[in-house]
Amino acid sequence: MSDRAKFQLSMNLMPIYDSSRTKLACIEVKLTIGGLSRGLQGGSPLDESHYFRTIIGDVENTFGNIEAYDDLGPLTISVEYELFENPFLAWKTDRPVQGDLRIQYDVVPFLQDVVSSCLEAQIDARIDNGFIGIASSFIPIPAVKESAAVDVTIEWDLSSSPKEFRSLSSFGEGNIFQRATSIKELSECVFMIGKVSSYIPTPSLDEDATRGGLRGIHWIGALPNNLEAMKEFTSNMVPRLCAFFKDESATRQIFIRKVPRGLRATQFTSEILIDYDDDSKDENDWDLVRLFNSSLIATWAHLDPEDDGTPNDWFTQGVSHIYTIYLPFRFGQRPPDYFRATLNGYLSSYFTNPFVSYPMDKIPLDSWYGKAAIAMRSCIYMIRMDCFTRRASVARNAGVLRPIDEIVADISSRRRRGERIQLKDWLKYLGDWIGEEAAKQHFNEMRSGEIMDLEDMKTAFDGIYPDEQRVLDMGFDQSSLTEEIVSGVVEHSEAAKAGLMNADEILWHSRAEYCGTHYEDKFRLIVNRQGKQTNIEFWPRSNSVVKSWISKKKQT
Repeated sequence: MSDRAKFQLSMNLMPIYDSSRTKLACIEVKLTIGGLSRGLQGGSPLDESHYFRTIIGDVENTFGNIEAYDDLGPLTISVEYELFENPFLAWKTDRPVQGDLRIQYDVVPFLQDVVSSCLEAQIDARIDNGFIGIASSFIPIPAVKESAAVDVTIEWDLSSSPKEFRSLSSFGEGNIFQRATSIKELSECVFMIGKVSSYIPTPSLDEDATRGGLRGIHWIGALPNNLEAMKEFTSNMVPRLCAFFKDESATRQIFIRKVPRGLRATQFTSEILIDYDDDSKDENDWDLVRLFNSSLIATWAHLDPEDDGTPNDWFTQGVSHIYTIYLPFRFGQRPPDYFRATLNGYLSSYFTNPFVSYPMDKIPLDSWYGKAAIAMRSCIYMIRMDCFTRRASVARNAGVLRPIDEIVADISSRRRRGERIQLKDWLKYLGDWIGEEAAKQHFNEMRSGEIMDLEDMKTAFDGIYPDEQRVLDMGFDQSSLTEEIVSGVVEHSEAAKAGLMNADEILWHSRAEYCGTHYEDKFRLIVNRQGKQTNIEFWPRSNSVVKSWISKKKQT
């Protein structure tokens, strides 16, 4: 890839509506890319800087009526995948480009009524006569280093839109001119058009104007009451998190989007995109707190990849979940019972996951089982490192109450200064407290799949106790939830006993991911079988019993 210092990217976005002017048909995009050093070579690009990052989703159905021009006039352009030669998307022309490259095309967002469990199929769904999407889903981003500088201009043409419609992006409301940013932040930019509502916290009179905090929460339509309650939670938490990570001038922004199915968060550098569906109105407050809080933490908690490209996502997972147990309670936003319930849910999810003893790199990620296994293993590892470093601080009379807090905040600060912080640095931090060999041993045990028993932590959290719990077992192939046709029903499983059958069409199901953290909860489905709807409910557990751990409220 080219390391060329700066690109210029200017876009004009015009929503186009159907004949009734009530439904969004497409967005007309006019894009000008300056700073290309050699141009797209006809038929076979020679300079990688003229590849573009792969668009999230279906390129063939996302783009329509592509036209291209340069200083000499029209260009014939095609979009091709070259997965075996290059991980990027090649936009090829019939001759070298002279000057700036200008591309014009129509973006056709996915229809809101296309129900799918697939995130990629919903990444730029049109919402309530509007649109909320991420740049990487419809803007070709030059394939250069993420840190490369780019000057961005965004102009909205709302001449065909209803008067009450607003246009926003991660960079601000309305038109944005010559905004200096990075390729990474550009690719993560959220765009929003429609009848937008915003919650902008009002700082108190005694609050430092330079203090970090929540820039705003933006959504289209009416939010359920439980999501409305998240406004106060996030506006209280974000300034405290900025201080916690020693990033006092930082801000965070949240975009909330209704989708046909799912409750999930997508984290970016300083924004979060929350997707919710009709069922979200029934979500428990503590589950929403866990979603919002872990997503906010994840915007700060990162280690850089290893030199060979190996990611260190376990760090983000571990830190975001341990502080989802600790911080809402520590910062006075939720009661002690929240702390205990979240801790117990994560402990149960770790110890009863069928992949608990798999090596980290062997855990399959094609179901929520596997993703939960990595997240909860990383969390329990972090809990242990927190406990052991606290003990070390007490033993040496160091006067540091929570060493892990200092470590995580320092890593975040160093990365913001441009330092590359990797696994070896994390182990060095731990080694300074518990010894280098112990630090390596604990990490290798976590990565290898050795079960992290808590016998040596019985006094933590005012006492935790061993408990026998049944292993998580959904009893059918988890791919069924995305394919929406039941397959792989296991004979004699709880699912089979409840009447679930292969070839059942899944019309609705409860949140599968809660089956790990909500030990007592049953899993519910509505299926269509030969034209008849059937309600099915079962406890997603096998007969196998494992040792888990639980925090109990002390009797007074």
